[in-house]
Amino acid sequence: MSTQRYSLSELCAMSSQPISTIRELTQAGILPCEQSGMYTQEALLMLNRMSQMERLGCSKEQIQRFLGKSNP
Repeated sequence: MSTQRYSLSELCAMSSQPISTIRELTQAGILPCEQSGMYTQEALLMLNRMSQMERLGCSKEQIQRFLGKSNP
């Protein structure tokens, strides 16, 4: 079973999150990134969830708390 892999720019385009945010989350160890620099479906789902939360009016703190809990 093959898992889809995404580059940083693909992830940015599909999630509508800026590259700076994606890099920040990756460096913080919140967003799963492979050794090769590619991202998995899980990373895309997390970013999509973030975008949904932003649309619902959640604050950055609420989103970070949520992401922190979903990825120990």
